[in-house]
Amino acid sequence: RNTISEIGRDIFPCVLHIRKGLIRAGLGIKGEQDGSGANKTGGFERVLEEMSGINRTKMLFKEILRRKDPLEIRDLAINGRDLEALGINRGVLTGSILKALMNAVLENPLLNNKNDLIKMAISLAEADEKQTD
Repeated sequence: RNTISEIGRDIFPCVLHIRKGLIRAGLGIKGEQDGSGANKTGGFERVLEEMSGINRTKMLFKEILRRKDPLEIRDLAINGRDLEALGINRGVLTGSILKALMNAVLENPLLNNKNDLIKMAISLAEADEKQTD
């Protein structure tokens, strides 16, 4: 989920497609290299292993999309207006809180509900307030 979030759900399939092409071309295969820089290990078995890894990643990606796991800040159950309603000023603090909430939700998608996120946001805002005092 972290990688998909960093790359973007729209671009991630393209990255997998490019990776497949590089593997087919013999580039991007991880293996030991001899003195000339060519792969000593690799060969057909290594290509199959790499392609299998890409296919597993693609299936996992489809499952993440099917489950509608949150991958971007816009997928969070709360937004900047919710934070503003809690008295958290817009701006840098709002952005940093939303990023922290997104990171937490990437680790545990079950946290993506209004109650949990509001509790976390209040805790983060209070911690920030103590730091700035």
